[in-house]
Amino acid sequence: MRFIGRTGTTAFNKGKQYFDEEDHANAYRKFTEAAEYYQHAMAQHYLGTMYQAGLYVEQNYQEAFAWYTKSADQDNILSCASIGALYRTDALDKNYEKALHWLQYAYSVSSSVVASTNLGHMYRYGEGVDVDPTKALEYYKVAVAQDAHDISSVIGDMLRDGENGLAVDYQDAEYWYTKGLAYSDSNCMIGLASLCDTDTLVNFEKAFEWYQKAADCGNPRAQYFVGWYYQKGLSVKRNHHIAFTMYQKSAANGYAEAYAAIGRMHHFGLISDRPSYLKAIEMYNKSIELDPTNCGVALNGIGLLYQDGLGVYKNQDKAMSYFLSAVGIHNADAYNSMGEVYKFGHGVPIDHHQAKYWFLKSAQAKNDEGQLNLALSYLVDVPSQEVDYETALFWFRKASERGNEKAQAYIDQTIHNMALLLKISAGNDKDILIDDMRRELAVLTCKLKRYQTTSRSQEEAARDLQVADDSTINKPNQKEETSHHSPAASSSSPKFFYVEDMRESNRKKKLNVVCKLRLDAACKNITE
Repeated sequence: MRFIGRTGTTAFNKGKQYFDEEDHANAYRKFTEAAEYYQHAMAQHYLGTMYQAGLYVEQNYQEAFAWYTKSADQDNILSCASIGALYRTDALDKNYEKALHWLQYAYSVSSSVVASTNLGHMYRYGEGVDVDPTKALEYYKVAVAQDAHDISSVIGDMLRDGENGLAVDYQDAEYWYTKGLAYSDSNCMIGLASLCDTDTLVNFEKAFEWYQKAADCGNPRAQYFVGWYYQKGLSVKRNHHIAFTMYQKSAANGYAEAYAAIGRMHHFGLISDRPSYLKAIEMYNKSIELDPTNCGVALNGIGLLYQDGLGVYKNQDKAMSYFLSAVGIHNADAYNSMGEVYKFGHGVPIDHHQAKYWFLKSAQAKNDEGQLNLALSYLVDVPSQEVDYETALFWFRKASERGNEKAQAYIDQTIHNMALLLKISAGNDKDILIDDMRRELAVLTCKLKRYQTTSRSQEEAARDLQVADDSTINKPNQKEETSHHSPAASSSSPKFFYVEDMRESNRKKKLNVVCKLRLDAACKNITE
């Protein structure tokens, strides 16, 4: 081994200066000089870093590992930690045992950022060790103390979600998110936005402010949420053009869910006069390809296309397979779709109990369509003595709060019907009240007609123009929940039913409304 001496240190320092200035070509030249001729351990470490990241040189993990090993042989703790981090990933042959050995050794000597961060990940995700969120938090907090500012948002997320048995602590989560703001961490801004929409607080205006700030920092996830807020009209005026623009920015930055959102806008005709089903399929496919573990919206969208025969040939079995794949990754849209499968009997016997189960899961996951459908399940498809106006009103309001355009009409009608029931109990003339109920239903129906701007025949004409080949659609990995998804036999037809719901063919859907038979039955119960 050559004596490092002052000349080797001088070469390294010059290389570090070039590296900090992002002059990677000269940095590589100086690091190579110090590493090869003077065996400078830190120069060897930086060469490993450059090969690992592909800075000036072509990315090469084996070469990075070789330089880290030379540096580690001289007891460079940073390189020891980097070797452990490489063993954690697919960069080398993944080996959690070796990763743990190198990381724990590096941590025991210096508690470096790389060691503490990676050990936190291993205990958080159970990589070669049992899942231990408490231990993961301990390592993460050490990493933050060592200036790993991006880990503040990770700690906040774990505390906000009560991950793996941790106690949910919004106040502590806010502390860690706020701590990351000092370094303009856009993920911490998103975290603070998420705290404005919890089970104890809903403040869309404040949430939007944080999402907008993070979007201005170029965060693609925040750009997606800004688009969503404009699409749903949450704290801002509904604007599909701005929503589409923000989704495009997010997608251009590689955010998979943004592609699914663009697909959904094409699917339901939110950006043109008519839907574009083939374009929707293209966008859904991109979302699935980019992030197979977080593509529930895309999987659900393709399932809906198969269910309705839009852009593809109708196939209820394929629709169900896509819904179940989306359910397997806990997608709230898919929960709602499963509810509609059982509610309307799309390829399975009608089962209102199963439908309500899925609508509840969707509603609890803050899906406005699920909340609307759950509310309706308390008013129809149940015996008259089980109608629950108070609970229905609660979920109608939740759906309206989350930007559902259809919910307000149902809120008005539900409040009116509750008032009518109070009048009936006070002994008012029942015949007059029945006429009032009929009149109000007619008014509601007129209100809802404005959502029906495209006829079924027009939808069919658009669909028949172009039909996608099944081979062009990404196939889902079948992921089923172990219970509650299998069709339950139901031999009896429902006592009450909806006017058949048609999928959105443009921005506004035709609503499900309580049909005349439901009203007639209710009135009959009253007069009897």
